[in-house]
Amino acid sequence: MTEKKDEPTVEGIVDDLLPGMKNVIQKLRSRSQELDEKIKETDTELQRRMEGRTDTPAPVVDYGIRVRSLADLKRGAPGSDPRRHTPPRDPVIEPMTDLFDEGEYLRLIAELPGVAEEDVSVTIGDSSVSITAEGSGRRYAAVVALPRPAEIELVKCRNGILEVILR
Repeated sequence: MTEKKDEPTVEGIVDDLLPGMKNVIQKLRSRSQELDEKIKETDTELQRRMEGRTDTPAPVVDYGIRVRSLADLKRGAPGSDPRRHTPPRDPVIEPMTDLFDEGEYLRLIAELPGVAEEDVSVTIGDSSVSITAEGSGRRYAAVVALPRPAEIELVKCRNGILEVILR
């Protein structure tokens, strides 16, 4: 039985996942000094983490999950035929939003079909941004949590896409 103690961690992991790739990595390492150094650094960090010795904190991931029930949209008025759909009067729609952390600023994108820029209101709180808009018979409202305090730098809405730049 062969031991994998002398084998670098990265090569061992890649070879376990994709058998036969160890030779490719070895050939690439022999031709690229930078790749060889990067693999050595990665091996050292992996060994430290496996032994429980690390100075770097574990990454923190914040999952912003929103759940909307389709059953609420399918229900009619109380006592009515459940097969008939009676849409609520002038519902408030939560728009699709994305928040991108781009270093020194945050970029918030929201889909607001049928809304012009003058119909959009964006307000910022301590740790969130509130968006309200009304246009083409639709009302939109959303609150987006921010990873850090920020100030609104730019708000523009074009073709139903709202872009907010926060510094």
